[in-house]
Amino acid sequence: MAGTAPVVARFDGGVVTQDEVLRESQRLPPNLRERFETGPGRQEFIRSLVDKRLLFQEATRRGIPQGEEIRRQVRELEERLSIQALLAQEEKAAAAPTEAEARAFYEGHLERFAQPERLRLARAWVMVPSGSGRPVWEQARQRAESLRKRLLAGEPVAKVAASGDGPERARGGEWGLLARGE
Repeated sequence: MAGTAPVVARFDGGVVTQDEVLRESQRLPPNLRERFETGPGRQEFIRSLVDKRLLFQEATRRGIPQGEEIRRQVRELEERLSIQALLAQEEKAAAAPTEAEARAFYEGHLERFAQPERLRLARAWVMVPSGSGRPVWEQARQRAESLRKRLLAGEPVAKVAASGDGPERARGGEWGLLARGE
């Protein structure tokens, strides 16, 4: 297991090499990997690898790897990994499609690439408290008409919405993108 790579840890029954530490650390998410690349974090990571090896030794001593469930899972994993390797080989060996082939595929499968039409919506809202009388409603109608005229005159929606009453005024009137049927 050690090969020519420098040994970074020894334990009763084995070693952990620098290559093994690198390989195991590459499996970590990038933000977590940084924590274990140097200093105390690296030493902690190496200790965890030693602990893992010692636990495996104990499991082997107890015969756990020979259990039917473990052997079944190993066979299934071997099958999945072999299929993945085969597909990767085939993908690597296959020539990239030509522009004409890619275009023909796209045109033959448009439904797979179709996106629903989306509209960016915004509004300027004028509110009328419930139970308000006719004069309040008339004032609100005049105010709404004023906002409409400002929009038609080309004033930015965000500026007009800031004069409105709705909760979207804080977002410049934006509702965001909506697709048909939403």
